[in-house]
Amino acid sequence: MSGRGVQPRGLHVNDLAVFRVSTLNAGPGDLDVSVSRSRGATQEPVKVVKVGICCLSTMLFIAVFHCFYSTVVLFGVSSL
Repeated sequence: MSGRGVQPRGLHVNDLAVFRVSTLNAGPGDLDVSVSRSRGATQEPVKVVKVGICCLSTMLFIAVFHCFYSTVVLFGVSSL
């Protein structure tokens, strides 16, 4: 994973977080991404956009609250 949305410094409320996931060499499987607020209380909507390359996806997320968010990325049955 890479991108502004997963940097240690975080981002501001109403900023667009963009991060990318490459599944190159991961084999067959479905990509599942979830973002939740502090302590996993509420899941937030994440838009997944497939890039022209078959193994690259871009995730878009807008932080609407001032808190810590956690991101979980699953491919098949494994976490990335």
